[in-house]
Amino acid sequence: MNNEHRQYKVEYVCRIGTHPICDELRPPSKIFDFKQWLDEILERIPDEYQFSTEIDIGAIIGYDGPETTYEISYRRPETDEEMNARLKKISRETMLQDSNDRQTYERLKKKFEKEKK
Repeated sequence: MNNEHRQYKVEYVCRIGTHPICDELRPPSKIFDFKQWLDEILERIPDEYQFSTEIDIGAIIGYDGPETTYEISYRRPETDEEMNARLKKISRETMLQDSNDRQTYERLKKKFEKEKK
């Protein structure tokens, strides 16, 4: 298990379609207002990560029609708390997988022992 801090991706995601999901992050249509909208989001990002912040604008065609997506993100080192939560999750998943593997092994062992007799 990797006990080192990893990069953590912080995202501000907005999807705009027939059903707006995030009115707070909904970008305006006028370019000057759009710039102000981006500046407001950038202000939420710590200074040391602003230079590497990225925006990805895409489109999704769904059942309800087209949807434009805006994903603004930056990466930062994960905190000790985030790392501990990640490691606990990995540990739980490993224990669950081991338990499932053991049950499968025992089931197959019984099956094939019967076939040998």
